[in-house]
Amino acid sequence: MNILLIEDDEIKAENILNFLNKEQKNQSKLFWKKSWQGGLIEILDNNIYDIILLDMSMPRYDSEICDSNEEFETFAGRELMKEMKRKKIFTPVCVVTAFDIFGKDEYKLNAEELNVELTNEFKNFYLGMISFSTSLVNWKDELLQVIERVKQ
Repeated sequence: MNILLIEDDEIKAENILNFLNKEQKNQSKLFWKKSWQGGLIEILDNNIYDIILLDMSMPRYDSEICDSNEEFETFAGRELMKEMKRKKIFTPVCVVTAFDIFGKDEYKLNAEELNVELTNEFKNFYLGMISFSTSLVNWKDELLQVIERVKQ
């Protein structure tokens, strides 16, 4: 199984990748990109993934290209899924996020509202949202369940 993780937070990414390596006993190939652009290019150039684990809020570009704080996108994950839909790439996507609230002011959504929006807009390939926390372990069980669904 080929798994693409698109995540800018190194601690979160390492937690997810280490957990998957241990649980999958190195049976899966894991790939990691750190920005919206890096993830999108990877998906467009290498349509080999069985599942994409996607952060919602991340920099638009890799830090090597520009200051990542300058081009931070609150809804980068949603924008990436819009591009996938436009290009008719329906690789299953699961959002893994540490945030409960996204955006601000009139663009503010809680995780439940965002999940409903994503479910409606990307029903062909969106698998749901997992709440990540280094202090809790329930995200691990949820992630394994999502991966098992994809395998079937």
